[in-house]
Amino acid sequence: MSPPVQADASATNPGTYIASAVLPYMPYSTEKLHASTYREPTRNRLLQHVERISIDELNRATLEYFEQGLLARTIETSALPPKLYVPAEGFVTIDQTDWLKPPYIEATVGSWIQNIPCVTVEKLLQHLDPACEGWDFQPTVGKAAELVDLSWQRRVSDADNTVVNSRLSMEIKCPWNFTEKDLDTFINMREPPTVFTEEQKAKKAKNLNKYQKLWCQIYDYAIVQGARFFIVSTYESWVFGCFSKNYSTAWVAPPIHYNSRGPTLVQYLIYWVQSAMSAEGGWLIPEVCGELPIPQRAEPFTRREVQRKHHKQMCAIARADVATSSPIYSHKTARAAAVARATFAVSSAS
Repeated sequence: MSPPVQADASATNPGTYIASAVLPYMPYSTEKLHASTYREPTRNRLLQHVERISIDELNRATLEYFEQGLLARTIETSALPPKLYVPAEGFVTIDQTDWLKPPYIEATVGSWIQNIPCVTVEKLLQHLDPACEGWDFQPTVGKAAELVDLSWQRRVSDADNTVVNSRLSMEIKCPWNFTEKDLDTFINMREPPTVFTEEQKAKKAKNLNKYQKLWCQIYDYAIVQGARFFIVSTYESWVFGCFSKNYSTAWVAPPIHYNSRGPTLVQYLIYWVQSAMSAEGGWLIPEVCGELPIPQRAEPFTRREVQRKHHKQMCAIARADVATSSPIYSHKTARAAAVARATFAVSSAS
């Protein structure tokens, strides 16, 4: 693993910033909600096998991507975009921890993830890669997403509707519910039981542990979005993964700590988003022979339903932005989401 790049006080080069930016520490609230995701068994999920991506392989691919200068090689890169939120020695950044509250629920964990690493990566990619213009992290569409989970997406609107093009799904969990040891257990499930008999389905979620539920949730959101790259994040730990063409096989890397250096978490995020965008030098998903086609019934929502739900969520976000004059996940909107979740408990989205 390469040592982190040292930035000098006058540095403005994006490559130097990306290689030296380290996420700040996230404290916990004393009032933590221990809620788990609810998922029903279904015969429609096609995931059969989980394979490992070695951390050495991921590190090498990530660093080579930046060493080869594949990002922003066709445009001027002598200056940084304004308003970056991940601190780096020698660079001027905005401290979001001044207003972000210690998290106590997924919504407030999501607030830290959205307002520090995600918005920084958005701004860097929009500045450095013309192909990323109009793309950003937005709430995932789904019955139980609750404006917490994210996807890398672009919205194209016309007079009739809004079409959502998504490339990457990000599942957000609380670090006290999914520790690094829990995530190790999660990635080591070689054959997650996401295909069930009618008898198992009748028992609903009672026969699923939290690791199985998490695989079900990731699968559901990825197939709804049409995304094959995904991330699981507790802010403290990050798991990078992808699905095969027809979602029968997944590949996942070991958990990466938030303050990783060489590669930094910002480098990992940019590389995985660019891979999802099919950028040159990105991660190539292996082909799986003999995959069954995706049946239409495997999709939890129709395209029209997805767009309608997305439109309602975007309207809610717009209202929150006007009311609070803050980023999407302000502490006020996070508190509102927490109240909604406490009222609703944990919803089903199978």
